[in-house]
Amino acid sequence: GRLFVPSLTALSAVSGRGRHATQFHNGDRFFLDELSQFVGAALRLGEPVVLVTNETTRVGVNERLQGRGFDLESLTARRQYSAQDSADGLAQVMHDGRVDRDCLAAIIDGLERSRTTLVDEPQGRLTMVGDIAIPLCRTGNFEAAIEIEQIWNELTRTLPFFTLCLYPA
Repeated sequence: GRLFVPSLTALSAVSGRGRHATQFHNGDRFFLDELSQFVGAALRLGEPVVLVTNETTRVGVNERLQGRGFDLESLTARRQYSAQDSADGLAQVMHDGRVDRDCLAAIIDGLERSRTTLVDEPQGRLTMVGDIAIPLCRTGNFEAAIEIEQIWNELTRTLPFFTLCLYPA
């Protein structure tokens, strides 16, 4: 009774400079298991991961990662892993009801620079996972939600990072 979609974990093996993928989900246990496997696979590949989601998703992923033996405190201290609230992340890049493309690009560029200077031996590209367009949709700002997806597409062509955008089905 489910629609088949490729495993999220398989996405972490995608080659290329950057990539932007979207995952529709039901917010259920299966989704949290898949998402935490994806994040864990990226961390094992040496990819720093920034998780910008709602609290339920963040807590679910963090619990599963810890259950798989990931030391999130150590990963966070080494700037290999960051988990933030999507509303807070969105507030950083919104100005006058619109997405500030330059601000978003500067954040990604800053994360990339941090990755290459603070991680002992950076191996993989930056991986970002988030649902920051959801608060925009919930407030009826669909134009900004579409705009942020377009900006992600553009940025993944020019900056070396992977982004996975999450949307409830």
